[in-house]
Amino acid sequence: MDLITIDTPRFISILTGILYLLVFVAGLLSIARAVDHPDYLTKAAQKSGQVKRAALFQFLMAVFYLGIALLLFPVLKIHNETLALGFLGFRTLAALLVAAGTIVLLLILRVSKKYAKHNSSTTFNYKHAGDRLKAARDFVNHVAMIITLCISSIMLYSVTLQSQLIPDWLSLWGIVGAAIAILASIFVWLKYVKINSPTYMLLNMPLALQEYAFAVWLL
Repeated sequence: MDLITIDTPRFISILTGILYLLVFVAGLLSIARAVDHPDYLTKAAQKSGQVKRAALFQFLMAVFYLGIALLLFPVLKIHNETLALGFLGFRTLAALLVAAGTIVLLLILRVSKKYAKHNSSTTFNYKHAGDRLKAARDFVNHVAMIITLCISSIMLYSVTLQSQLIPDWLSLWGIVGAAIAILASIFVWLKYVKINSPTYMLLNMPLALQEYAFAVWLL
């Protein structure tokens, strides 16, 4: 049996699969329910530990996304350098947007704490600031980042479809799922659907399931 070293395809496959699974876990743990609550300024201050934990795992998501990009780029470059560069660029940008969303989340927590401490005559300014930050977070996390991430996924699965690095059905599933997720983010942007709505979750489900299947296949 061949030894698995850090430069073997098998090692890259295993490590990439692990990172995909870590993204899945970190994504679940990065949900800040207090910030998604209608009375988020009060709830975030009360649940500051939950918000800080969500920020930590959101930042880890950025690290995992970047790790996936760096691992897969050399493999994809062999088969299509242009798409491989596009994948690397968009996936890196997605990681940066995830990190930016983390910063905004912590700023919301800071405003929430100030909102809870001050009297009613000054809370209006904090409410206004909080609303703007929350709108920015929703746009970064659910529109800009998702669209950027899905563009990188379409490039990734276009290369794997051309080169048959993975089964065709898995590549096609990834392309279709990413396209549907982009559509979901556009609907959010245009205010046709809400972020916490069943419609939005349903539209994102195909890509989420595909990435889980991809991780298992890699492993």
